[in-house]
Amino acid sequence: MALNERRQRFVDAKVGGSNASEAARAAGYGSPGMAGSRLMKNDEVRQAVDSAVESVHEQAEATLVWILSRLAHEAVNAHEGSVRVAALAWLGKHRGMFTEQVDVRVNVLGAYAELTTAELRLLASGESSESP
Repeated sequence: MALNERRQRFVDAKVGGSNASEAARAAGYGSPGMAGSRLMKNDEVRQAVDSAVESVHEQAEATLVWILSRLAHEAVNAHEGSVRVAALAWLGKHRGMFTEQVDVRVNVLGAYAELTTAELRLLASGESSESP
């Protein structure tokens, strides 16, 4: 049996990355937290979500396979060396062969470097050490 329009909107939102509450809200349900939980326990809705997610994964996998096969073709058959090198580089990046490492150092204390632990705790608590 096909889902009604509101349940289908829920499924679409869920597959789009929303959590159950967000998906219920997007579908127009009142009390979206309760509705989302209830809908995810419904076998028909759950099967629709699982089926839609599987379909999205299959499409993504087919696209990835196509892209990788085209890159492999270009890496072997391109007439220009720069095209071959670029295709090989993209294939290598996909395989995780070329990772960049970035060294980031941040001075998190800055102006607070000279404060004592007690003074830092006082600042963190939001209280003022100054008398009114």
